[in-house]
Amino acid sequence: MLSNHKIPATEERTLLLQHALRLEYFTVGWNIIEGVIAITAAVAAGSIALLGFGIDSFIETTSGLVLIWRLRAENARMPSPEIERLVGGSLFVLATYIAVDAIKALL
Repeated sequence: MLSNHKIPATEERTLLLQHALRLEYFTVGWNIIEGVIAITAAVAAGSIALLGFGIDSFIETTSGLVLIWRLRAENARMPSPEIERLVGGSLFVLATYIAVDAIKALL
């Protein structure tokens, strides 16, 4: 990957950002596949726990897309948008959905 040569800090940072972007693209792709499989299995099995896991995969995908956005903005030396609240809000929506569904099942 990075050798022992002395690389200028800006060039090294660019290489690290490109590597981080490749990893994050892979992660987003993985989470999409995982989410589709989990939700399909949840519907077939009628499992709320598996459905929550599948939905969480898409929340992680959203988080990954936010990170890609921030890394690309940083790579272009643009100010990054503050949208972390979107990820936090989506986790709150998931928790609320699971809680409501669990209460319905108990009643």
